[in-house]
Amino acid sequence: MAGKAMRRGRSKHDAKRMAAVERQVAVLEHRKLGMSYQQIAVRLGFNSKQAAWKAGWAALNRTRRRPDKNALALELARVDALFVAIYGRAIRGEQGAIDAALKLMEVRARLLGLDAPTQIELPSNVSPSPNCFPPALTLTLTALSLPL
Repeated sequence: MAGKAMRRGRSKHDAKRMAAVERQVAVLEHRKLGMSYQQIAVRLGFNSKQAAWKAGWAALNRTRRRPDKNALALELARVDALFVAIYGRAIRGEQGAIDAALKLMEVRARLLGLDAPTQIELPSNVSPSPNCFPPALTLTLTALSLPL
C-alpha cells in the first residue's frame, strides 16, 4: 500500500513520455542547426534516420495541434537568422541575395499575418464570356441550368 501512495500522481509512464518529448524537441533543434536526419539519428541514438524523422514529425504535429508563441518564435528566429546572413550582400546589390531577402520578408510577413489577400474589384457591367469556360464545364453549367 505504501508503494501505491508514493506513485499517486506520478507514473513511470510520465517520465518515459517526458523523455520521448524531450528527444523529439532535440530532433527539431538539430534540424534547426541544419543537420540531416541521418546525422541526428547517430547523434541522438535513434535506430535509423526514419526514426529520427518520425520523432521530429511527432513534435511538429504536437505544435500544429496546439500552436503556441514558441513555435512562431522559432520560425521567426530561423527567418531572421537567414535574413541577417544575406542582408549585407543584398544591400551591396547582389541580385541573388536581394531575391532571397525579399522572399524571406514575404515569409516573415505571412507568419505574422501582415500580408492581406489581394482584392480585385470588377466593374458591375463585366461578366464572364461563355467562351471563357472549357467546353466540359460549359456543358455542366448548362445541364445544371446555371448562368454562364
